[in-house]
Amino acid sequence: MQGVKTLGKKRTKNHQPTNNEVKQISQGATIEMPALSAEPLVTQEVPVQSPSTQEFNAVSEKKEAPVYELVRTSSGAYAKACKKFSWFGLHNTHLIVYTTFFLALSVFAVYYGFFQKDKMLCIFASLAAVFMLYVVACGPRLFASGMAFDEERAEGTLNCLFYTDKLVIECGSNSYTAPYTAVTKLAFFKHFIYIRIKNSKDFPNGIIMEKPVNKETTIGIINLLKQEGNISEPKKN
Repeated sequence: MQGVKTLGKKRTKNHQPTNNEVKQISQGATIEMPALSAEPLVTQEVPVQSPSTQEFNAVSEKKEAPVYELVRTSSGAYAKACKKFSWFGLHNTHLIVYTTFFLALSVFAVYYGFFQKDKMLCIFASLAAVFMLYVVACGPRLFASGMAFDEERAEGTLNCLFYTDKLVIECGSNSYTAPYTAVTKLAFFKHFIYIRIKNSKDFPNGIIMEKPVNKETTIGIINLLKQEGNISEPKKN
């Protein structure tokens, strides 16, 4: 009996279904299929950029290169030159007032000296006229101021970038942009070039740079400011 039980257990574990059993199971069993969605499938096409399109996008993202560029460091010589440029000009009301006083006092001195024969008034008017002339001549040193970049001996470089439609000044980490229509004065003195911008809070005394060695660059900057701005022929001192 023990042997029979053991064989029975082994047969139960290792029992293989017969062909008839497989047929019966297959006939009586049902398989549930997943329900199909009634909504139509939507497919999206991902556009593939050609190499030429990718190159065009890369070029368009590049920054516009300036037409001309002037670069310099700070120096006391630029501060002195900037004072002269900012002082001698029709924009300087102090210069106009002092010059008017000088001319008026000179006329008084001549009138009282040669026509009225009043020596005291002639001497007084002459001394006042000489003083006004001194103020006018020494105005750059007494009253005017240059660029803070030069007077403070700032470290770094000053870049003046001339684009086709705007002027960009880079001073250290700061950048300032001005249209060419805001440029009111362009002048040259020795090896300096001076640019004055109307109502500029950042550069109230103008911008002074090193004059380009290449004459073609100088002529190109002049023509660019004349065409895009409101200046006439630049003044050459």
